[in-house]
Amino acid sequence: MRLIERYFLRQLLGPTLLATAALCLVTLLGRSLSELEIIVEQRQSALVFLKIILLAVPQLLNTVMPISVFVAALVALNRLHTEQEIVVCFASGMSRWRVISPAVRLASVAALLSLIIGLWLQPYTAREIRETSFQVRADIAATLVREGAFTEPSAGLTVYSRTIDRGGLIHDLFIHQTKQGGGDTTYSSREGRVGTRNGAPVLIMTNGSTQEFSNDGTLNFLRFDEYIFDLAPFVQSDELLHYKEADRYMHELFFPDLQQDWERKNKDRLLAEGHSRLAGPLYNIAFMAMALAAVLGSSFSRLGYGRRIARVGAAAAAVRLLGVGIQAACADSAYLNILHPHAHQGQEGRTRRLGSRMIGRLERYVLGRTLTAVAGALAVIGGMITLVEFVDISKNIGVRSDDAGFASLLYLTLLKAPATVLALGPFVFLFGTLFAFVGLNRRSELIAMRAAGVSAWRFILPAAAAALLIGVLTVTTLNPVTAWLTARYETASTEMMEGYLANTDKPSWLRQGDANTQIVIRAARRDRQDDSLHLRGVSLFVFTRGANGALEFSRRIEAEDARLVAGFWRLNNVREALPGAGSLSSESLSIPSTLDQQSANERFGAPGSVAFWRLPGAIGRTEQAGFSATAYRLRLQQLFATPLLFAAMSILAAAFSLRLMRLGGLAVLAGSGVALGFVIFFFNQLCEALGKSEVLFPFAAAWAPPVLALLAGFTLLCYTEDG
Repeated sequence: MRLIERYFLRQLLGPTLLATAALCLVTLLGRSLSELEIIVEQRQSALVFLKIILLAVPQLLNTVMPISVFVAALVALNRLHTEQEIVVCFASGMSRWRVISPAVRLASVAALLSLIIGLWLQPYTAREIRETSFQVRADIAATLVREGAFTEPSAGLTVYSRTIDRGGLIHDLFIHQTKQGGGDTTYSSREGRVGTRNGAPVLIMTNGSTQEFSNDGTLNFLRFDEYIFDLAPFVQSDELLHYKEADRYMHELFFPDLQQDWERKNKDRLLAEGHSRLAGPLYNIAFMAMALAAVLGSSFSRLGYGRRIARVGAAAAAVRLLGVGIQAACADSAYLNILHPHAHQGQEGRTRRLGSRMIGRLERYVLGRTLTAVAGALAVIGGMITLVEFVDISKNIGVRSDDAGFASLLYLTLLKAPATVLALGPFVFLFGTLFAFVGLNRRSELIAMRAAGVSAWRFILPAAAAALLIGVLTVTTLNPVTAWLTARYETASTEMMEGYLANTDKPSWLRQGDANTQIVIRAARRDRQDDSLHLRGVSLFVFTRGANGALEFSRRIEAEDARLVAGFWRLNNVREALPGAGSLSSESLSIPSTLDQQSANERFGAPGSVAFWRLPGAIGRTEQAGFSATAYRLRLQQLFATPLLFAAMSILAAAFSLRLMRLGGLAVLAGSGVALGFVIFFFNQLCEALGKSEVLFPFAAAWAPPVLALLAGFTLLCYTEDG
């Protein structure tokens, strides 16, 4: 390789590594949002969380590498061409192949690395994630009780507690156990504690009662001062670890053991996964060829290649989505593996004297450049998140639903992706502002401004104010839209997987009430009919507050189905019983309800699916029903802090971009700003996990990260500007 070819290779390698690292970190942070339940709900250590996140790197690397190669090639080749370095090479007699050979070599190395990851590293790390997740689910001591929520630590066992104090004492405990031979038993107690007896794990309950229907319809009721609930049968689970398609090595994909029932039923999906791993690395070469066609495929232009790059970028996105769609189709029609679309490799200042009036125009210019760069960062991050979500939904929902076609999966992706993009909004402002100010610095525009006596505060604060305003609009306008989209996604995905979920015996639980009465509602299944919540196989456990102020079990109601209408539950085919008495049957019964349609749906969804304007009401209703509202309070405070976080990220990015080009080290300083932004974002996620587990108060957990980012940006800006 000659000197000029090594120079071209270095110009391509740097942006490729930077783009790969940035996109991988962004997608990794997006994945960390969904894995926070390891700390919050499963009560595992931060080391387990980090292990799962880091083990996901190879799979994410395989996904983002072709995009990184494509983006980096466009940036590097466009710069080399517009600065006429490639034109000089052609004028000196270099052939087109010699000019593009460094890019082809780089794409080939990326393809080889991607192939190695897909053949060996990805299945190894995927198996480690599967085994770690299996061990976490098997840790019943950590997953048994979660404050203010119904948990199902084992099949047939549901546990609820109103509060858990620092010493581990559980208050207002509710346990529902379904027996294998049919029937169920319900336990309720004022207090409880997880402990051991004779070396076996037990749950010690005090001041409570048990309820169980006998064969003749009598509700057997027994009070106790202390009851020992044996947890050993639930700890010694016979559940087997099952590896999915992504967890298997190549010989297991192409030569499955057809004596196994699952392998025999899913041999087409295994074959599709194997072909995808072999064909996937070709995306690197295909996308590099498309980038070369965009920049070098036509005549030289002094006006740039924006239109050509946009067309080729759209074509690359279409090719990648088409590849994912064909892979999903191959799961049912193995012959389609030959149609994988990797054959489509060819696509196409001067300095002014500034008075007070001109400073306003200058600020508008800098603000315009910043907003343009932010819009570009939003497009890149949004496209990346959409692609990752599409792949994830295709693997998790597409293989479990018979109705999951390409259009349906794309529809689910468009419903889910905006919420993730909104959560990564701080990075949009970090990357966008950093790119804008580094560009101004490279073109010596910042030098001219500083030489004219313009303070850095004058052209940074408008960008920060714009970020603050966009943050306010995001919280008040976009958040309700994304919350509605998230709720629609949960409903649509549940409907699409109805056939799959029908084979899983996982009931739904609700709780409603006021100061004197609390009702626990269990439903074997739930759906929507005529825009109203419909429950099937319903059990209602009614608790009333006694003279001593404690909640005591008063009656139990069984119904074939229940529908939530204005202000009450309408039950059909009802059986009602008091403690120790026989049951009474009736065709219908109405029970007052403190829930409406939207608040009932909110109980089944995550706090992120509740719109900003409905959060205060959701907090009140949740606490009135006996649930913990910590997650909703934390979500509300995070939304209040979002505008400040956007502004802080903008100031931080601008402060790291002010170093003069002639002094050197601008790239290192800008990279340090990006690294600090990732640290702050991870600190934000850690504070969120600590807030949900009530280690930190919601206010502190929500406001600490943006205040820290803002102070860091102001500190560096003061040091740079004022010394």
